[in-house]
Amino acid sequence: MVYSSSFLSSRSWAVMAARGRTWPLIAQLHFKNCFRLHPSSFPLHRGAAMVNVPKTRRTYCKKCKKHQPHKVTQYKKGKDSLYAQGKRRYDRKQSGYGGQTKPIFRKKAKTTKKIVLRLECVEANCRSKRMLAIKRCKHFELGGDKKRKGQVIQF
Repeated sequence: MVYSSSFLSSRSWAVMAARGRTWPLIAQLHFKNCFRLHPSSFPLHRGAAMVNVPKTRRTYCKKCKKHQPHKVTQYKKGKDSLYAQGKRRYDRKQSGYGGQTKPIFRKKAKTTKKIVLRLECVEANCRSKRMLAIKRCKHFELGGDKKRKGQVIQF
């Protein structure tokens, strides 16, 4: 890449050249210009977009070894078991006098969760299921109305 002296005024260029600091400064200025971000690229300036996913999706099924229609649902965490080893150990430690024995996490940083889609093959003999994680979003909708350009919203 060829650097020109248009980044700096002639006086400051001469001072930098005399000190032998021209290349790092040019590279630094070029870097700043390359990675300058537009304010619209930050999520604060954009309206909160709702993610709308259709209820069926045609995608690859590992069991059928071909593309098949899949039923899409949102993954939900199951109920915690009372008999898991960690829960039994925790309950045993908590029992009796002595108050709270383990730290309670209070410094939550994230405001959203990653959305996980549960894809189920609709083939009668298959019915295989798999998970597909998508990005974080504040509003998630499954099978909502599609947005049309130039349509008037009716109530």
